[in-house]
This record gives sequence, structure tokens and C-alpha cells, in this order.
Amino acid sequence: MNVSRSIRNRFTLPIILFAWLCTSANFWGAVYYVSNDGDNTTDGLSLESAWQTIAHVNAQTFSPGDSILFRCGDIWYEELVISESGTSISPITYGPYGSGEKPAIYGSIRLDAWTNVGGNIWRSVLEIGDPSAGAPHDGQTQGAGYLWPGGAWFQERDGSVTWGRQEKYIDTAGDYSELLEEYDWGWYDNQIYIYCPEDPAVRYLAMQPSQRQTCIKMPNHSPQEHIVIDGLRLMFAQSKGLFDGYPEYAVSGLTVTNCDIGYIGIKNGASAYGLAVWHSDMLVRNNTFTDCGRRAFSYNTYTSTGNIYENIIVEYNQFRNGHHTTSIDVSPHDTDTVRNFHFRNNYIEEDPHFEQTAPEGFSSNAWYIDGRHNAFVYNIYLYNNIVVNAKTRSCQVAYSSDVYIYHNTFYGSNDDAQPYGLVLLVACDGVHFKNNIVYGNLPRSSFIAYSVISGTSVIAECDYNLYFHEDSAQGIWQDDFNGSYYMHQWEDYQTETGYDQHSPAPADPLFADAPDVFTPRYGSPAIGAGESVDWITTDFYGRPRSDPPTLGAVEYIDFHGQAQSNPSWNLLR
Repeated sequence: MNVSRSIRNRFTLPIILFAWLCTSANFWGAVYYVSNDGDNTTDGLSLESAWQTIAHVNAQTFSPGDSILFRCGDIWYEELVISESGTSISPITYGPYGSGEKPAIYGSIRLDAWTNVGGNIWRSVLEIGDPSAGAPHDGQTQGAGYLWPGGAWFQERDGSVTWGRQEKYIDTAGDYSELLEEYDWGWYDNQIYIYCPEDPAVRYLAMQPSQRQTCIKMPNHSPQEHIVIDGLRLMFAQSKGLFDGYPEYAVSGLTVTNCDIGYIGIKNGASAYGLAVWHSDMLVRNNTFTDCGRRAFSYNTYTSTGNIYENIIVEYNQFRNGHHTTSIDVSPHDTDTVRNFHFRNNYIEEDPHFEQTAPEGFSSNAWYIDGRHNAFVYNIYLYNNIVVNAKTRSCQVAYSSDVYIYHNTFYGSNDDAQPYGLVLLVACDGVHFKNNIVYGNLPRSSFIAYSVISGTSVIAECDYNLYFHEDSAQGIWQDDFNGSYYMHQWEDYQTETGYDQHSPAPADPLFADAPDVFTPRYGSPAIGAGESVDWITTDFYGRPRSDPPTLGAVEYIDFHGQAQSNPSWNLLR
């Protein structure tokens, strides 16, 4: 059963209009420039008269349509505060100018000079504040002033970033007994101490301990509307990359595009989010999220206000290396409502060999949507997404209504995952599960993993899906009404549940080169095995869907015997 045309027109068309407004040029606004080489005594209105600091930007008053542009390649170790609103046709934009690497706003301080204090222990030359803000180092408890504890990261010479291990206690001068191996670090008496087998200034590009709660924030009790954040790097903060302020308000108009966001907080910390937001009419597109300590995208409310949060689009993003929820985490509270949430054409990937032993390793749901706190969550659209090597569940949706899970490719699990179900549906009403591929690679001797566990959920539609486990002893489906079914019980499963009547029997989908390329090869049982959904006309890459469509996120393309490959990600969005 397809989503009705009336539902499609009611919800999809306003989103298309909203997206157009968000990406259209600002009207009637001034353009201000900010550069590390600028001068705060100038007017900021030209490249030659650019401002220098974010503190100066924060002191200005901006009007609808204004743009504040930061020079590419520059880095600011400051916190940007957004204090004015735009309008729906004239948002206020914060973005880049020039060429080169995206301008960066870091929530940290750069350490690149060190003094040896004996053996392999090094002390920072620069004095800094406590990265943990006076809170316990476990990431679960706030310090004075309700500040969340942060972490530290090492920028390697090859351009990669390595997490510092969870902060070690240094209680007295000269006692470094807890610093035992590389990437161990601690703070004492306004300086950082680390274990390193050679001069850290030679071994690393820099160390980045967090110093500020956020990279960008809106003031508490005064959130702003119609804001565009485009083309920035937001990293190394104690708590959040972008924060909407608190408590939650029913505000509209936020666009986050083309940003790199990551390395936030403490792994599995109680507050360690790439985005902590609750705007309606929101577009999050073409961003890269990596190593956010708790959630890449937190759409959680914590007070009961009766607000309605709606019309959210999250598309064409890459999410990697989660430590609680790798991509979206949607969980409103009590009388709040979240509706018309579109999560589409996103790529979510984990390291299949990442150890999950605390305090350095944690499991992570690929995505999580939950209305269990008496809230109302409905009209949720999850389609054309690819999930690779989830640390636990590839998809978890709970206590939600009218959920449309179409054309996703769920591939594999982390070696240590304990997912029960690769797709987990908890007490949902009106689930539509169609045109998906669910591929499991865990041996049953390691952990039992059903393709889908639906519990007490009411399934409105379950058909045209392809299930496969490398271990044929693994399960296909489990629920509280029909029981459990395994790969060899396919016909019993179809007969007794009534589900998947048109689905191909479990078989290898024959991906071209998984886990890198998910285009099905010639002869795949996924090719042409789906049922068209009139509002899904393109695949993960934006290529036209065939009729009938290929199952999963990627449409089959006949290259007449040529090697299959994925097209360039960037060229197609």
C-alpha cells in the first residue's frame, strides 16, 4: 500500500517549498566578512575591511537577509552566539567565503608546545582551563554552572583525528601513574599532561582539549528563527556542535548544509551532540558527522510544553562512528509532538572491528526514533538510506505511528554487535516496511540476530523485501503475535504471518562490491523485485527508479557487462 496522494500533497509539497526558500538567495541583506587577519575597528563590509574575531561578531546586531561569512582555511577558537532572527524569505546566513578548507569554529584550544617532565610524560607549555569543567570524568554528570565535561583529541600528521582516552585523574603534582600509554591524558593545575613516546610537537600536528560547551549556540530562553549555517567545520566542543538553547520553544526555520561536524564531548557522554536542535521547518543536508560522543543529530525534548515540531528534512548526509546513536535520535517528551520527519538518502557507516568495551568503546544504534514518553510521533519517512556495519541495531523505531520504511539497504553488523533484530520496531502503530534489503553477517554462534523484530507493533504493510544472513541458521522475523521464523522457515513465515507475499525468498543480494558498492550485480534477486512508490522516484544517488524498482537504496543500472561501480557522491547532490 502506497502513502495516499492526499498525505503526499499535504506534507511533501510544503517541505519542497520550504527547502526552496531555505536555499534561495537572501533578500536585501548586508554581507559581512570575518578573517583571522581582519580588523575589528573596520565595518566588515568588504574583503579588505573584514572583522577579525567571533567575539566582535557576537557584539553586532544583524537584520533579516544579512550574511556573515568566514574566510576559508581560517580557524576560530571562540563560541559563535546567534542572537537575531531572519525571516522565511530573508534568513540570516553564516557561511564561508574564498577557497580552500572550510572555515572552522573549534570548541577547544590548540596545544602544540610541550615540556618533558620525566620519562614519557609531557606537560603543555600553555595553561588552559579544565576540559571537564569541574565535573566527574565519566561524562554523565554536570559540573558547576551546569557545564558538561569534555574530551581531548589528537590531530595526527596524516590529517586524521584520534580520541584521547577518557581523562585520567591527576591529583597531585608529579603523580602521573595513570598515564600509561599513548593518548592517555589528564589535567592538573591549569595544564595538560599526556603520555607520549616522543616529543608530541613532533609526533602530532596538535592536541585539541575542549574548552567551551558549544561551537555555535542560540541563547537560552531566546531561540532564533530562520537561520542558515552553511559550509563550516564545528568540532572539539565539550557538549554540542550547534545548540538551539534551552528550554525548547516552538520555533521555525533552521538550515544546516555542507558542514563538517564532529569530535564532541565524551564517548557515550550524557550530553555530546553534533546538533542539539528542535526547530520546525528544518533542513539538514549534505553534512558530514563523525565521532559525536552521544548523538550526531539530537532531536530530543526534555520538558512537556505541548509544542508541535514538524517538517524536518535530513538528507544526503554522511554519519560515521557513533558512540550511542550514530545519526538521528528523535525522542520528544510527554505532550510534545514530532511529525512529518523525513530521513532520506543518508549514508551511515561504522568500523566493523571497533571494540565496544567501555570506557573507550560503546554500542550505537544507526538511528533511533522513540515516542515512549507519552509523546506523539507520527508521519515518519525513512527511505533510500544505506546503513553499514551498525554497532547494534541498524534501525530502531518505538512508540510511533504511520512509519514508512522504504528502499533502505541495511548491511552487516559490528563484530561485537548484539542487535537481537537488525531492524527493531517497538510498540508502533501503522508500520509500512517495503522494498528494503536486510543483510546479516553475524554467526548465530556469536549472537542471534533476526532481520526484523516487531514485538507488538501493528504492521500495516510488509512486502517486497529481501532478507539474507550469511549464517543460514539466523532468523528472519520475530513478533509477539506469530513467534519466531528462521531462514529455512520462509514458506511457513509467509503463510502464517501473511507478510512478504511478493518478496523473493532469502538469497544473497549480490552487491557489486560490499561494503563499498551496493549497486546489485546482474542476476541479483533484488533487481526489479519491488513495488513502485509514487513519491520515491529516485534512488540513493538521485538516479531514476525503474518500474518495478530494484530493492534497497541503490537502483540497478545495466552496464552491459561492464564493471559495476557507484557514481561520485558529490556529483549527484
